Amino acid sequence: MHSEQAPSCTSACPVHVDARKLTEYVSRGDFQGGLAALANAVPLPRILAHICDHPCQAQCKRAEAGEAIEIGLLEWACADRFVEWFEAEYTARFGGVNYAEIVQDDMRNKMARCPAIVMESLQ
Repeated sequence: MHSEQAPSCTSACPVHVDARKLTEYVSRGDFQGGLAALANAVPLPRILAHICDHPCQAQCKRAEAGEAIEIGLLEWACADRFVEWFEAEYTARFGGVNYAEIVQDDMRNKMARCPAIVMESLQ
């Protein structure tokens, strides 16, 4: 039985983000799917997107044809679009809560509102 080998960019990633899948989602405009691809590799994908030095880009096969795919920019786009999507989808439905309240502000908001939002957004 022959199994497909991971692309060199995915192999170069310390947490093995599936760069191919991430690129596919973003190319279709599915930023939520792209963020989900990141979340499959790391528990806090928004943080990863902003601190990673993207060693995958040095291994990108597209560089041989011109320029490497800038995975870092794709990760940032997915992370930033998530906040927009979250607030559009959940702010009105959960009593005016916004993303900043859950991740930064009053701990009571996190404990009271976050579990229901997280469970619903994952379904």
